[in-house]
Amino acid sequence: MKSPKVAISLVTAGLVIFLYLCNSHLNVPTFFLVGFLILLQTGFLWMVYTILKFGKPSNHTFDEKMYDDK
Repeated sequence: MKSPKVAISLVTAGLVIFLYLCNSHLNVPTFFLVGFLILLQTGFLWMVYTILKFGKPSNHTFDEKMYDDK
């Protein structure tokens, strides 16, 4: 996938699911949570790679515009 928006959405959704499983009153096994956390860390690395490889760079330098939000 070459879209940073897809990578950000998937990893964020996975994080929200992980936080829900950790804070809910469900009896989720610890080994499942640890495995899910390792999967999230791998997803985070994939997200960073996708953003750096396929993201559009800013038209401004840091000195011109410190915070470049659209």
